[in-house]
Amino acid sequence: MLSEDGTVSLEDLPDQFFEKKMPVKESFGGSSLKEVRMQAEKELILEVLQMQQCKTKETAEHLGISERQLFNKLKEYEIDLKKLKMKQKEK
Repeated sequence: MLSEDGTVSLEDLPDQFFEKKMPVKESFGGSSLKEVRMQAEKELILEVLQMQQCKTKETAEHLGISERQLFNKLKEYEIDLKKLKMKQKEK
């Protein structure tokens, strides 16, 4: 809402704008930015691997990284490609 002169004052803002919010770190379970990023990256890799039927070349291309980088990420996040392939065959 704009006032007559086209500016917004504190009085114009809704009450919820001033409510205390939980600190970001607490809303992510106390995780650091690095931990949140790593978890999101791992989940994305797993999702794309499933979508690409565990084909590493296609997965790497979809993620915009080299296949070597993908293998490094699999090792870093302890993702067992053989187990994933076996799970997909069971489906």
